[in-house]
Amino acid sequence: MRPAVGLDVMCTKIAVDFQAMTAANALDVIGANLELLREATRTDAAFHIPVDPESGLFAQIQVARSMLATGNPEQLQGQSLDAFPWLQSRLAPLRVSEMRDTATPRDDQSVDAAAWSQLGIGSVLLIGYFIEGRAAGLLGLAGARPRENWEVHLHLLMKLVGSSLATGRERIE
Repeated sequence: MRPAVGLDVMCTKIAVDFQAMTAANALDVIGANLELLREATRTDAAFHIPVDPESGLFAQIQVARSMLATGNPEQLQGQSLDAFPWLQSRLAPLRVSEMRDTATPRDDQSVDAAAWSQLGIGSVLLIGYFIEGRAAGLLGLAGARPRENWEVHLHLLMKLVGSSLATGRERIE
């Protein structure tokens, strides 16, 4: 006999909310669900970085953080994805990218790691999403400290939530 499928109600709610959001409530829905995502994953911060389709710059960054979190991804507002060559080289639909330690990154991550480290972020898990074939945003989890690893269930969760966010944004744009 097969065991029952595990279903996390909070994570399911996040995915459904992202898919059902409207243009009128998108910022509120994203903000509220970033907080739920942060709580569900027990990370220091969860954030959304939309990419402006005209300029290619990061715009309207939203962050949910724990009370003691020191990371400040909002400072990326106005920057370009070009400033993150490692991440940009890895952007593809449903591809999750992880940086376990921004203080001691792999050689190919050094430019990106320096930027995250300056923001007070010690580790980051990211998924990019696309609308009409163009990079439209990033969804991320961040920790103030390095991590030994980002568990596989977090990678799968980011794929689910990231694709739901992409679906919702594409529907309202």
